[in-house]
Amino acid sequence: MSHYIQKGFFLNRSCLQRMVSLGFLFGVLGCSSQHILIASSASYRLQSTQTLQQSFSEFHRIHGRVQGRSFVLTTKLEAQHHSIVIAGVSPIGRRLFLLILRKGKLSYQPSPGFRLPLSARKFLALMQLVLWPVDVVQKGLLSSTLRVQELPHKQRLFLRGKRIVIKVLYQKISSQRRKILYQHRERKERFVLEIYRPNL
Repeated sequence: MSHYIQKGFFLNRSCLQRMVSLGFLFGVLGCSSQHILIASSASYRLQSTQTLQQSFSEFHRIHGRVQGRSFVLTTKLEAQHHSIVIAGVSPIGRRLFLLILRKGKLSYQPSPGFRLPLSARKFLALMQLVLWPVDVVQKGLLSSTLRVQELPHKQRLFLRGKRIVIKVLYQKISSQRRKILYQHRERKERFVLEIYRPNL
């Protein structure tokens, strides 16, 4: 099990059930087996939470740049054996979107006027590429030309041959806080994920 995924703070069970129930009132985006292009001639298949050995929950503050546009997001991710729930919130706590992967189906509900800087599928794929255990991520890669390698110095590399396509760096700030730096060299995309897990 990857040391980046540890047991943390969990949503109240009834609250999570309400969130999941709400998610199925919204349009289902498609099966998780759909291929998501993450690099030139390289796709990724979203992995179900059944591939995880341990549930986890954490808050994210994401600074990113996609297609020349910068953005900042605050999210809460909850991964349990039966579902993944990501809720985006504004600085004052208003919900911006709800994204749910359950039983192979992905559903997404944005608040009026809100738009993710990248598609819901790509957003969830990004979360899995950097947070899921390396062996699970490798199973999701659908191209033999791209492989993932985890180095002892807190790095995760996505390689085509010997060339680095995606580089991920992990920094531990404290027992409750971590930072992940994501750089996509082909697409010139950059993300910084600040992760906070309350020690309750």
